[in-house]
Amino acid sequence: MAEFDPVPPPLNLPAVPDVLSPDVPLNPPMVGNASPWIPVDGQNRDLILASIRAWVYRSLLPWTTAWQTQLTDWEQAIEDQLDAWMVLADSYITAHAVAGLSFRTTVTDIAGTGTTNVTLVTDPAIRPIVLGDLVLDQSADGNYGTVTALIDDTHATVTYTGTLRGPNGLSFRSTASAIAGAGTSDVVLPVIAGYAPLVDDLVVDSASGNYGQITVVTDSTHVTVAYLGSIKGPKGDKGDPGDPGVVQSVVAGSNVTVDSTDPAHPIVSASAPGSRDKAKGLVLGTDISLGTATGGVSWVDDYPAAYAQRTPGSPAPIVLTNQAVSGATSVDELATLTAHIDDTDYGFVFIEMPYTDYGNVGGITITQTISALTQMIRLCLDRGVTPVVIGSAPWNPSGGTTR
Repeated sequence: MAEFDPVPPPLNLPAVPDVLSPDVPLNPPMVGNASPWIPVDGQNRDLILASIRAWVYRSLLPWTTAWQTQLTDWEQAIEDQLDAWMVLADSYITAHAVAGLSFRTTVTDIAGTGTTNVTLVTDPAIRPIVLGDLVLDQSADGNYGTVTALIDDTHATVTYTGTLRGPNGLSFRSTASAIAGAGTSDVVLPVIAGYAPLVDDLVVDSASGNYGQITVVTDSTHVTVAYLGSIKGPKGDKGDPGDPGVVQSVVAGSNVTVDSTDPAHPIVSASAPGSRDKAKGLVLGTDISLGTATGGVSWVDDYPAAYAQRTPGSPAPIVLTNQAVSGATSVDELATLTAHIDDTDYGFVFIEMPYTDYGNVGGITITQTISALTQMIRLCLDRGVTPVVIGSAPWNPSGGTTR
């Protein structure tokens, strides 16, 4: 069989018939002296018509027949040429064509490594699955791979190739505890719905301005942060001295407002904190407050009765909300207080200094302990809540704590 050429060869068509030569007599024989178009007794008219008929029969009809035959020959030649070309094309496609590949989707999640048997969204009657097809799952990761084995018309084995998902973005968030100005710090993060901390996230301590990068994620609210720097700029130069007798500035404290419209006569206004129920208390602490360190008996359980004995005629019974957590540190207590101090109109807060802070048992430095305790007291005072700090004896590694 001849080699297939995608470009059809030129057609060899029969020659075109000769150009039609009109052979109408220009001067047909006439009768009499009349004009050719004005017959004399109809004789000239008949001679003209006879001449035209002769031209039609002898010239026009043979020429038309020749062209009809020519067109028929051309049509047949084109048909023969196309038939031969299609036969060669069919043989060429059969010999040279390869299976095309599709990019399909699957309702099955493709594992991030190795192979996965998946169900494919396909119509076998239109396009069957073939080896090498690309398959993309519909998960958030967007994993994709290639078909390496066929199971049936709608199931195949896919080998993982990669993912369409880009690298995780980083966040810049604030902390609920302090970041030390050097090295690493174990800090507490506020609970944010839908957020999970990631290694390399940036976090900032809004109180000190120190910021760092997360190096270890313990859980959703506890991470280790490596100090990077501070968002606070250097201290500015001292300003020019003010005029004698003019107050330069008045710094407002808790529940205090200052109107410095007239610097020489600032107006200071103080307001009492919101009403607080002195019979409601919040307990922050660890095993001592829970009773797990004293055989299951907690001082929290006995406190309302003991308070009632010491203050007979109390207008309302003491109600304590125990938010102690076994193994908690002072940093954990700060996070708990921040989350719950406004749950109700607490009048006082018991702050147990946890044994886990002593001797770095809970991984907390003395600097962190002091910072957390200071922030807890400030939170209470700013709201008109009385903080009550409860200390415990140093931790005894050979036998728990000593009361």
